Formats: sequence, structure tokens, C-alpha cells
Amino acid sequence: MIEKDKLILLNDDDLMENICRGNDDAFTELFNRYKSGVVNFVYRQCGDYGKSEDIAQECFLRVYNNARSYKANGKFKNWILTIAVNVTRSILVKKSEKHISLNPDFETADKNTKLEKEIEHNEIEQIVQNALSKIPNEQREIIILKHFNDLKFNEIAEILNCPVGTVRSRLRYGLLKLSELLKGSGYYTEP
Repeated sequence: MIEKDKLILLNDDDLMENICRGNDDAFTELFNRYKSGVVNFVYRQCGDYGKSEDIAQECFLRVYNNARSYKANGKFKNWILTIAVNVTRSILVKKSEKHISLNPDFETADKNTKLEKEIEHNEIEQIVQNALSKIPNEQREIIILKHFNDLKFNEIAEILNCPVGTVRSRLRYGLLKLSELLKGSGYYTEP
């Protein structure tokens, strides 16, 4: 078994191999590497941070329970995002929740530059999140994977199990729709 402090040096495939051998510290290391990315992806899909954390936990539970089925190919990020897409889809369909609630969670404080920037950032987040919620799910997933997770078209195609041409097309139409939705917001820029 590899020592805790040396796990940080391992790549994702090696960590998955260690998880299969029963090394829970390897799982903790993977969790720490990918938790914020998975939570952010799910948040962009559902708009509820608390729910995003719950769904992310379900994703990591599936990673742990299905570690033996992982094929070591250097694509762990794609694998976990595929799980996140599927879990998010199934939970949102089960609960029939298509509306995204947006409630920023910050304390009231004296007005200062930092608070004003935070408010403006939250306002922009709300506007973008609200616009994203109005785009068809197939287009929204691709926009999130491409622009918020910085994945390549072929990686997105692999995650969503569709042709690269479909990914490009859905991204184009999604961005056009997003641009239309953002026109009156004051944060519109040409696509």
C-alpha cells in the first residue's frame, strides 16, 4: 500500500488501481482532485448548490462502487463527467425539476469594494445561470462541458455518446440561444 503523502504524485489511473486494492486514501485523493469540478458541473445543470453537492456525492459513490469497471486509459476526468451527466439527468428526470432556483447565499455587510464585486459576480452568475436554464438540456450540457470544464469536442462526444458533429451543432445552437437570452441583460457580447 502506498503512503498517504505519496498519493498526490500518482496519476488518476494509478489512484483507481489503488482504490481497487482497498486503499481508501487513494479515493480521498481522487475526491479532493475532482470534487469542485463535479459540483460545479452539476450546479450549472440544476442551479441548486446544495443539490449539486448531493448529486456529486452520488457520483463519487458510483466511482467507488464501480472502480473495478474503470478502464485505465488516462481519461478519468471524462469517466467521472460521464457519471455526473448520467446521475444528474436521472435525478432531474425523477424529480421532474426543470426550473432552476437561484438564491445567492451571502451575508449582508457594509458596502465596500469587495462586497460590491461579489454582488456583481453573483448577479452575473444569476443572469447566466437563468439563461442557461432556458436552453434545451442537450445544448446546456455541451456548453457547460466545453466552456466551464474546458473539454475538447471529441471528449464531449465520448462523454455524451454522440458524434463530434452533433456536439459542434448543439454547441453552436446553444450559444446562439444563450446570446439571444442575454441580449437585454447588460452582459451581452457577440458570440
